[in-house]
Amino acid sequence: WTDATSIPSSDASGITIQTGHTISVSSAVKSSNCTVNGTLEIQSGGSVSQAPTFGSGSTLKYNTGASSVPGAEWKPNVTSGAGYPYNIQIASGTLQMSVASFANKYYAAGDVTVASGATLDFNMAYDSNVAEHQGKPVVIINGNITNNGTIYFANSTSGGNLAFQCQTMTNGGTLSLSENTTAPIQAIGGDMILTGDFINNGTFNCNGRAILFTGSGNQKIDGTTGGPYAIDFMVLDKTGGQVTLYKDVTCKGYSVNGGGYWALSLSGGTLVLNGKNLVISAEDADLATNKGRAGVQCVNGGKIKGDKDATITLLGNYTQWTASSGQSLIFDQSQNGASNVLKDLTVNRIDSAGLRDKITINNIIIDHLLDIKAGNVIVNNNLTIDTAAVGRLSSTYTTASLKVKKLILGKSPLHAAEFYRNGRTLTIDEKVMVKVHFYRTAQWNFFAFPFDISQILKADTTTTATWNTDYSVGIYDPVRRANRTSGWKTLTNVTTLKADTGYIINKKGSVADLFFVTNAKSDDESFGNPSSSSPVNTAVSYTTVPGGLVCNFGWNFIAQPLVAKATSSISTGQFAYSYDPTKDAYKLYYGSDNPGYTYGGSASLVPYEAFFVKTAAAGNMGSYITSPQGVRRRTDAQPEDVVQLNLSANGNNYETLVRMLPQATAGYDELYDAPYSDPMNAATPRIYTLSSGSSYALALNTVPEETTVPVYVKVPQAGDYSFNWTTQ
Repeated sequence: WTDATSIPSSDASGITIQTGHTISVSSAVKSSNCTVNGTLEIQSGGSVSQAPTFGSGSTLKYNTGASSVPGAEWKPNVTSGAGYPYNIQIASGTLQMSVASFANKYYAAGDVTVASGATLDFNMAYDSNVAEHQGKPVVIINGNITNNGTIYFANSTSGGNLAFQCQTMTNGGTLSLSENTTAPIQAIGGDMILTGDFINNGTFNCNGRAILFTGSGNQKIDGTTGGPYAIDFMVLDKTGGQVTLYKDVTCKGYSVNGGGYWALSLSGGTLVLNGKNLVISAEDADLATNKGRAGVQCVNGGKIKGDKDATITLLGNYTQWTASSGQSLIFDQSQNGASNVLKDLTVNRIDSAGLRDKITINNIIIDHLLDIKAGNVIVNNNLTIDTAAVGRLSSTYTTASLKVKKLILGKSPLHAAEFYRNGRTLTIDEKVMVKVHFYRTAQWNFFAFPFDISQILKADTTTTATWNTDYSVGIYDPVRRANRTSGWKTLTNVTTLKADTGYIINKKGSVADLFFVTNAKSDDESFGNPSSSSPVNTAVSYTTVPGGLVCNFGWNFIAQPLVAKATSSISTGQFAYSYDPTKDAYKLYYGSDNPGYTYGGSASLVPYEAFFVKTAAAGNMGSYITSPQGVRRRTDAQPEDVVQLNLSANGNNYETLVRMLPQATAGYDELYDAPYSDPMNAATPRIYTLSSGSSYALALNTVPEETTVPVYVKVPQAGDYSFNWTTQ
């Protein structure tokens, strides 16, 4: 302050604490006409008789070292003038509000800071007027709260139901929204209302409370403390903007059975997952004291923005409340293929009696896994199981179900979506489409479909694609192969495709997806649940011509008959070949009454992919799904004496096999030897062995022990190549 130049008279205008200056009060002080532009410090024993007027940027500092309550300096129900502080600092001791309530609301114009070792207790009681008061703020800080000490919310473990509000909450100490850590029957309310960010660098105890994000600006959840952040109830009630996750979040969603907040409620604004994991509701093990389970609801434009790294897990029990109200997951559609994508979506909502919840979704793309463990999931628009993703319905709960308007299944030259129904209820209102993604133009790709294709559409899913402008199509003619000529045959004016028939398809024009539309629905055989004892059979023929070579007889170009990855019963004399366009080479599958056996890994053939079957006799190749469905695994095969010869060329590996069986001969054995299949490109490196006598080129040469096997290697140009082998 400035030294007085005269003795104040009875009409003096009062005292002003100037900016940058501090007055400390350690006893009762008469404070008529006091203006604070600097800092007013309340020490132990200090008080003021009348409320000061606080200027912009001023500070009310509590430094009592003990427990105290706000006095005349911070008056309830004052939003301007005397008793309305700007910044507040709790430097030491505990500041306990004098029971913040609807009758005693506290306001501050600026920021609140709680120093290390200090405590702020909002001391809010439970308000019995639930309908009008629950979740409403009674402590409103117009600036930010920075906590490096301790903040408590309610005045006891009975659980308050009111709220405080600020812009950004930065917690570097301990922040507890309730001391109630048992049955949180009354722990439902707005609790912490933020118009800014939630930054947690310390210990945060939500204890059955909610964080509500409001306003029109962009907000975030972040901090240095490791995740996931336990935000028991999270509410977005925004007029615009978004809330972005920079930490994994779990919304546990404890509630009273029959009412309360949703675990996650979006009633305006966008929740941006930002590659993080969001868990909604609690596991059953957490429900011992309170069986009510709040789920998720998106209304009034509230939505979720996903991405290919983000996951959502929706857990919890069925309740009459959530079932009657209906749960919803609404995804942002502003960037189709980006904002409406999730890596994983898991739904598991059911109770001990098997009653299930209904969850409605608008339009979603799954990049890795859709796992409907329990619940009734309804997709009002498109459900896309993208390339290399898996969708599956419960193998445990018979009531699990899925209803979609359109089911879109992804396929690329190397990968395919897999859908495992597990015998559960699947309803497709309109149609199934296979979205084919091409790596490049001017390249033949092997495709086939387990159902008839009635229409081929461009990437916009509405415009019909044009033959010879957008694509061209070929088939394989086994008669031509039997006559020792190339079996490939280009088709003309192709607008539809047949089920179970292999095709080569070339993308013309630009690299863009094509959609292959079928009229098949969920009752189609491709969505079935075949077992090893009752497989889906695909007919294979044995085509011959007079004077032809046996190694050219019996070639079939067919489809895998399921929308799931199938295990195939390849019998003696049958050999399957799948094609890798990136290497222009074939992968061989074979077995001798050993379903699904292949060297080096899983034997399953992916959906929507054409493959060759060389057979020694007309018959069938069976396909079935191994239980549990939708679980990827390696097939444990019985060991055989196999030598795998490898040629490494230009970053790719090419291989051929030699197998030892006592019943085989050194010559060509149609039951045991798999002929070599030429690559599409003449410049592709080749490695194969030759049979004795006939000198047939073989991909699998089965011989007795002590047999000399010639190996043929062809490379397109001079360079460095490596050659090695492995044994099995």
